[in-house]
Amino acid sequence: MYSNKWVSFALTSISGLAICTNFKSYRYIKHTFNVKDNLFNILSKDSLATGTLTILYFVANIIHFVNEDALKSKIGCGFTFIGIWLPSMMGPFWNLLITLRRFVQLRYPNLVPNNSPQINCLASLLMTIVAFYYMTILMIDLLKDVRHFNFVEHCLGHQEKVDKSPAFGFILVGIPQLVALIATVALDIFNHFTIVKTMDGNQMLKISDQERQRREKIPKRATIINSCMFIPFTVFSLVVVKGFGLSLEIKALLVTSATFVLAARNPVIARFAFQVNNQIQKESVEKRRLAEIQEALERKKERDKPLELLEVQV
Repeated sequence: MYSNKWVSFALTSISGLAICTNFKSYRYIKHTFNVKDNLFNILSKDSLATGTLTILYFVANIIHFVNEDALKSKIGCGFTFIGIWLPSMMGPFWNLLITLRRFVQLRYPNLVPNNSPQINCLASLLMTIVAFYYMTILMIDLLKDVRHFNFVEHCLGHQEKVDKSPAFGFILVGIPQLVALIATVALDIFNHFTIVKTMDGNQMLKISDQERQRREKIPKRATIINSCMFIPFTVFSLVVVKGFGLSLEIKALLVTSATFVLAARNPVIARFAFQVNNQIQKESVEKRRLAEIQEALERKKERDKPLELLEVQV
């Protein structure tokens, strides 16, 4: 498929790494957090779906590495591309669901419980619809010979330059992705200010500066991670729409750079954005337990005071 066979070897290795990191991330989430909780349930499904779909891309790369012409057909190229296409397109929507659930949890804490089964089912349904939508776009491109995707064009061995309108990719692919990314970052920023405002306004909750900084790391890290998603999205969009006079092979390689994002996104979120959250939850539970014990001891002391005074008088 590529002029240099080592490129196929490198892509096979990276896709294999993406499978390992996502399944390891799934295992870490399952063993570390309560996956009945909506946030961790969504993240675990994201890791599992991304790892499973990337297997298709990994298998296709192995086939290409052994025999470059084995999958040189519309069906074969579709099979190759779908393993990187679907998880790349679904990624921003997984992040949006996580951030949106955080928003609802902070803004309307009593609306639905954190472990609502209905929310978990709704998240699965929404992501199934997203997957079907992007699968349909890919099928239209293949079956109707739209010839919009550089990766597919290179896989099919097309070398000639085809004049194509950017409207197909921008409207059907770019706009939904852009809306999801902007909404995610905006909600992350809102969540950050909501947490800060809650800590400042709650006079009953005494928080040290060190603990305050640790609590603020949750939305800060989430915002940074989700903002970084703009980088591969921008590169992908510019390559698809503008082209910059690059060869079809180089364009296809730039598009497959999304494999790096697939390999890193979920492990980074699980390790950095949620690890602090879990630590804070444990500390908060322990502090509440100690506070309740201390309060019970003080109440007991108050009850024993009259008896002590009576004994002194006698």
